[in-house]
Amino acid sequence: MKKKIFLGLILVLLFIFGILIYDFSDEMDSLLTGHKWYLEDNNVLYVLSLKNNNFSYVKENGDTLSEYNTCKTYHYNSNVSMLKLRCNNETKKMYISSYDDKKLVLNEDGEEKVFYSSKELALIEEFKSNNHLTDKEYNKLISINFNDGLIIDYKKFNELYKNKKLFYLGIITNNVNYENVYNYQVLNNLISNSTKKIYLINIDKLNNEELTKINRLINIDNGEENLNIYEIKNKKIKCKLTINAINKSDINKYTNI
Repeated sequence: MKKKIFLGLILVLLFIFGILIYDFSDEMDSLLTGHKWYLEDNNVLYVLSLKNNNFSYVKENGDTLSEYNTCKTYHYNSNVSMLKLRCNNETKKMYISSYDDKKLVLNEDGEEKVFYSSKELALIEEFKSNNHLTDKEYNKLISINFNDGLIIDYKKFNELYKNKKLFYLGIITNNVNYENVYNYQVLNNLISNSTKKIYLINIDKLNNEELTKINRLINIDNGEENLNIYEIKNKKIKCKLTINAINKSDINKYTNI
């Protein structure tokens, strides 16, 4: 009887000891550990990694953050969705408020930080936040449709170029995004409001031979940052206007060409 009590006591002590040494080491969802997470804040991109119980939170350029400089590992408690960071002699705690395959929301000391599963998503969300855009408004903003009658192919461009009469040409691409969308809004407004007819050529629809031929005449900008409108007459080409609209307020700076 005493032996059974003794063994029972040992088991209870082992159980209690196991609880005490258990240090939040639950397995984390692969959605969280399978890739890096990105946060854009004040034009600085931050990168978070939770792979293999290793903790890394740095700037995109690799610069470390002083408050997390010594935080190299973590333990995870799934019951309270908590990350316990080991930072030398200090312990930091982060709580996972929510997550899915695109977004991770972390809370530390009452401060909420929202990370995204790709750099592109983080930059888009920062753009929407800075410009006070909803998802619907953003999608509408980048869905720009130009008049098909103004979009010309290489053959038509060549005809206009050889004709020696004055015409205007805007160089566009298929890739309208948060970086250049206001340039395209300016172009759309100029086409609608200008007395001058502006033709458009989409360089993404040119074959390699056509692109090479146009490049001999025009140093084509890739359209990611600036958007150029060219004045062409007597086989002479000059850049008439360079559009560099960073935000919505810049649209009103361009009224005509």
